[in-house]
Amino acid sequence: MHRIFIAIKLSEELAQDVLAWQKEYIDALLGTRWVEQENLHITLVAPWQVNDLELGNAVAQLQHVEFEPFDIEFNKISFGQNVKAPRLVWATGEANSEIQDLKSKIESSVGFRPESRPFKPHITLAKFRQEDFQYFDTKELNDEISWKQRVESFVIMESHIGPDGTDYEVLGEIEGGGVVEDGSDGDLSDIDVDND
Repeated sequence: MHRIFIAIKLSEELAQDVLAWQKEYIDALLGTRWVEQENLHITLVAPWQVNDLELGNAVAQLQHVEFEPFDIEFNKISFGQNVKAPRLVWATGEANSEIQDLKSKIESSVGFRPESRPFKPHITLAKFRQEDFQYFDTKELNDEISWKQRVESFVIMESHIGPDGTDYEVLGEIEGGGVVEDGSDGDLSDIDVDND
């Protein structure tokens, strides 16, 4: 089985903004597990479990999703998701009509019903155990930022949970015009989905 989800990978410029912020707070937030650059992403559709056949079908449908490039912006860094019982540090922004439309198209393509809760674009910067929060030098976090990214593609990712946390593997990238980039000449059926 595969635990896959749909996301937007961070641009190099935005990733560098994230890394600079992490470096600034590394001493104030001791005990956190900082998300490494290769794992930074913006989730569009939350993870779900699929077998090999279902993965192939999902990939085939996602190749038909088309959209025009658009910009997104993140304006705040805070503790989340529940401010009374925080477990992570995230950068959040407003969901503009373009990203909501893309999310809707992706959900429709894989047969999902739209989520009932409002979509909140975010980037997880760090994770920690709730009980470790009491030891942080910083108990309040409300940094104003202006991080921007041009969205021209989305990716199909698989999560791998290990003893040191979760790593993410990009299975394929789909550009706004439905163009696939994965080294398989535009045919994502060549994705290696063998179970190890």
